Formats: sequence, C-alpha cells, structure tokens
Amino acid sequence: LLYEPTQTTRVGIAYRSGVSHTLKGEADFTVPDSASILTSTGQFTDSDAEADLDLPDSLSLSVYQKVSDRWAVMGDVTWTNWSRFEELRIEFDNPAQGDSVEPENWEDTFRFGLGVNYLPGEKLTLRTGVAYDPTPVQNEFRTARIPDSDRIWLSFGSSYEVSDSFSLDFAYVHIFFADSSIDNSTPPGGNLNGDFESSADIVSLGLSWKF
Repeated sequence: LLYEPTQTTRVGIAYRSGVSHTLKGEADFTVPDSASILTSTGQFTDSDAEADLDLPDSLSLSVYQKVSDRWAVMGDVTWTNWSRFEELRIEFDNPAQGDSVEPENWEDTFRFGLGVNYLPGEKLTLRTGVAYDPTPVQNEFRTARIPDSDRIWLSFGSSYEVSDSFSLDFAYVHIFFADSSIDNSTPPGGNLNGDFESSADIVSLGLSWKF
C-alpha cells in the first residue's frame, strides 16, 4: 500500500506472509568400528529424514521524502515474526532413531534502515544507506548451525539510465556482525564452547527493461 500525501512525500506499508516448508532428504551416518555398539539397537543407520520449517511473516513501514531536485531521504522499520521458529526438528524414517531436536526459541525483531539518494545528473542516481538489524537468537539458544548476532548493514549503489527503456543498477553491501559466543551442552555429554567473528559482502548487478 502506497500513499502520496504530497508530490515530494510517499508513505508505504508492505506485508509478506509466512511460509511453511517440509524439507526431505537422506540421513547418512558413518560409525567407526570402535563405536559399533552405537548401532546395536538399530540407531545411527542410514534412513530417509524430513524436517518442517516455518519461515516468518513480516510487516514494513517506509517513508520517502524528496528534499530537493537532487536529494531524497528515506527510512523504514520492519517487524519480523521470528517467534514462529521455535525448534529445528528432524524426523527419521528409522523407528529406532529418535527425533533430532534443537530448541531455537527465536524472538521477534525490528529492523531500522535509513538511506539517501543523490542525482548528480539526469541519468545517474547514487545511493547509500545504513541499517540496524538485531538478531532474533537469544544467547542461551545460539548454536553452531546458526551462530547469528546483531548486524549493521552499510550499502552503496547506483543506477544509470542507458535509455528510456533500459537502466543498469549496481549495489555493494558490507554486513558487520557483532562478535558472539556459544556455550552449549548436549546430552549425553557433548559440550561446545567458542566465539564467532563474522562479516559478509554482497555485490549485485541488475538490468531493468521497461516496455
């Protein structure tokens, strides 16, 4: 939904529904001879497996404000219903193999973004923006599979109108992840301790054709 109260101001609301997946595959176990006692009851043998995964819905509120013929600023707030992701459960076709269950208990989050557009000429648009994206992962439920942490997104991009019909878009994003730690104990005695340092770079190139 987009509302334009003036020629220089736009306010938008966007909703994206949640999606439920069923992932199917094969569980392949490799058990050394010295630990063959583990398979004596029928466990840890190859079988089919599946897992249900519920991805969240989200709701965004955004504002665009044209400041002058060359400058415009914009901002957005996005709520994501991450609390749908309560656990990661893998079910095995082998009746002797119990479910693999990893509690997640993620929390809902609010993401905040701020951006600027600059038009140095009629055909070229330059963009930059920053966003704060807090993690839905609670410290006590952080796992090695998903060692997530709070993130800051810093982006730069540009658009160039080759003609009235074609335009080229380029963007670069660097994501700063806050350092995080893990201290997990898994029955019957496994323990995993450690620290994570992460970052990510995203480069995109697009071509738009109007007809």
